[in-house]
Amino acid sequence: MSNWKENISKGEFEVDNITTRTGDFYRVKEPLGVSICNVTTRNQEQALANAQLIAEAFNVFNETGKTPRELVEANKDFLKTLKQLSSTTLDEGQKRWIDEQINKQK
Repeated sequence: MSNWKENISKGEFEVDNITTRTGDFYRVKEPLGVSICNVTTRNQEQALANAQLIAEAFNVFNETGKTPRELVEANKDFLKTLKQLSSTTLDEGQKRWIDEQINKQK
């Protein structure tokens, strides 16, 4: 079986609003305009937010080559490394920078 990530659509994903006789929904579409999913709930603001999150996940994947879960794990590894560095012999400026990076992630 091939690596599923190789088959993910490339490019900038967008969200648009579709109005039908039965109501509105939001469509997440790939760059060629092909709909990859439709999002609807009774709360239109929530439907829009959910559709935007899906599009953002695709866009971040296409930018980084990593899934959201992989980014979370990479961030954990980064913070662990920074914490280990902060216990080594560093000058005060370097320690302050490391502390700032760690605190940004909280």
